Amino acid sequence: MIKKIKSVSNMGVFDGYRWPSGSSLNEFKRFNILYGANGSGKTTLSRLFRHLATGDCEPFPDLKYSLEAESGTLKETDAKTVPIRVFNADYVRSNIGEIEGELNPIFIIGKDQKDLQAELAENEKEYVERQSKLNDLTGQIDSKEKARGKEFTDIAKVIGVATQGLTSRTYRKPQAELAYKSLTEFKVLSNDELETLKLIAEQKKLDSISKLDLGTFEIDLSSLAETSNKLLIETVEAIVIPRLRENPRISLWVESGIELHESGSQCEFCGSVVTEDRLKALAAHFNDADKSLKEDLQKLIENYDAILQSLQSFAMPSKLEFFDEFQLEYATYYAAVKEKLSKLRTYVVKAKKLVERKLVSRTEVIEFNIILDSYPVAEALRQTNEVIGAHNTKSKSFEEARTLASSQIEQHYLSTIQSDVEAYDNELDQLKADVKAIQDGNEETKQLSLDELDAEIKRKRGLIANTQQAAEDLTKKLEIFLGRKELRFDPEGDGYRIYRKSVPAQGLSEGEKTAIAFVYFSVQLEDQDFDKTTGIVVVDDPISSLDASSTYQAFAFLKEAVKDSKQVFLLTHNFDFLKLLLNWIKHHPYAKKNREYFMLKAKATTGDARKSWIESMDKALTENGSEYVFLFKQVRDYTCDGTIENAYPMPNIIRKLLEQFLEFMCPTAEKNHQKLQSIQFDPIKKTALNKYANDFSHPTGKGLDPSLVDETRNNAQHLIEMIQTVAPTHYKNLNRN
Repeated sequence: MIKKIKSVSNMGVFDGYRWPSGSSLNEFKRFNILYGANGSGKTTLSRLFRHLATGDCEPFPDLKYSLEAESGTLKETDAKTVPIRVFNADYVRSNIGEIEGELNPIFIIGKDQKDLQAELAENEKEYVERQSKLNDLTGQIDSKEKARGKEFTDIAKVIGVATQGLTSRTYRKPQAELAYKSLTEFKVLSNDELETLKLIAEQKKLDSISKLDLGTFEIDLSSLAETSNKLLIETVEAIVIPRLRENPRISLWVESGIELHESGSQCEFCGSVVTEDRLKALAAHFNDADKSLKEDLQKLIENYDAILQSLQSFAMPSKLEFFDEFQLEYATYYAAVKEKLSKLRTYVVKAKKLVERKLVSRTEVIEFNIILDSYPVAEALRQTNEVIGAHNTKSKSFEEARTLASSQIEQHYLSTIQSDVEAYDNELDQLKADVKAIQDGNEETKQLSLDELDAEIKRKRGLIANTQQAAEDLTKKLEIFLGRKELRFDPEGDGYRIYRKSVPAQGLSEGEKTAIAFVYFSVQLEDQDFDKTTGIVVVDDPISSLDASSTYQAFAFLKEAVKDSKQVFLLTHNFDFLKLLLNWIKHHPYAKKNREYFMLKAKATTGDARKSWIESMDKALTENGSEYVFLFKQVRDYTCDGTIENAYPMPNIIRKLLEQFLEFMCPTAEKNHQKLQSIQFDPIKKTALNKYANDFSHPTGKGLDPSLVDETRNNAQHLIEMIQTVAPTHYKNLNRN
């Protein structure tokens, strides 16, 4: 038997539910009645029981719960292991889809099949025992595989950290298992070996560096030196003007101005007339040979400028681009190259100045006494390039070294779990062999395989099943329930089909569907697959969609169906049905000390969300048997605490109390507002009551109205005041409770 619902998670209004601590709520007994208004969580609670029966709860796929039972704790993982049958809206819906098709058969033992039934019982017992062992072995296999998998999960984290940046950023269990499977050798390293490999693995890769090259620099210098020597000793025949020869700057100025002046023109500087004789003298000084030499010298100067620009822009890599072990040596050669380049630049500048001097003194022979030698620079660069080459060699093989280090680290750590993994593998091999033995049976002892045994059970069930007898029983009960012979169950295939007169039933009413489903359920409790005396039966509102005349039939079927059950849970929102249940349980010979009454309640939390809980049933219901008295007590004792949560259940309670009071006071009027108008009471308060009952007791889908709190406080007072004013004696009698 189930004693408590200790906790529930991920289940709608019961999400986060906990059974009250202490003795504030009695444990479940054999007979349990739970009463609650619509929206209080009855259907949700019945789904919890249905999950325990079937393992299925589609609206709440992540459902978790803990139940306290005589046998110990029951959790969601224990589903389908407890003998329990549940009738609720889900049961009706799942069978409604079948009602107009083919219903599953109900197996009832034939009178002449006792021996075959005994054989079937032995087969079923063997099947259950073997299936139980199979489940146990499967559980052990699952546990061992999880433990084995944890070894790889844990070691994968270690490998991922140790080889960070080398292995996949998502190095996890699958990668570790694949690598373990691929190992051809297991090797555990020493601490020193492991640390060395980790240092290699932790190094950062540096790119290769391009070697330094002067290109045609050396050839250019040699050519410049040769050309310079030739041009500096070259002279031209000219009638020299002494002043221009002695003043090179004046000579350049005059030469550049010859083209601007013609014979007879004015000097742009002094304004005097430039004579024809003066122009002839200047032309003799600056002749064509002189112009040619000048152009060669200017071109030579441009070449020197290009060399100087190359020397200025010659770039070398930073020492930080080198691996640590090459940085000091490179720094030495770097300084040497810079020194040689600086000296060479000095010589080039001197050579250029000689050429510039020759440019303004083209009639003089000038000695070119400067040696332009690029060898010192080239030699320094050669030594530097040797360091660059060593760096590049390491850079090229760097990834290979790190990858090898990573592989060896991975091999080491996987080797540390080898003994544990092999132990798990040996255990798993044995467990899987045991599973195969159970599934395959034993040919020598003629033990059937599990599939063959299941087929044999079905065959024998088919021999002893009397579907015709079950169909007749269902039809008879349905006739009693509905009070007419219009519908019947007929055997078809392996089950039954519902007929209306002579044709398959179509367009069943909601009441007919509920009646058929409940009759089917009540007969199904006699199925040979379920033993009521050791099982639990849960019934949630079997009178849903039924008219008032069918309530008593449903009660009669319910009482007969569950009377011998080991434990019963009866849930309803209908007060008339509740009274029938309470009266039956109170007078049941075995229920006097083995019954409990509960209420389901709900409160608003945030938005449209609600939370449900279970509490003991109010004595106004259990002792008086009057819903009216209970409703009056709820409204009279209502105390507003300013929260929507507190006010949430009151609109329905106030509406039902108002309707029942008006029915008592004005039985002849048809409409509630007409009855209310005939009452002699404050018209403003009557209008407020009528509007409150209509607006707040019906869901709108628009969320909770913030005015609910104030309106509930005011109208609860209005209603009690109206009852006291209009029927003082009646009010006095009600107040005795």
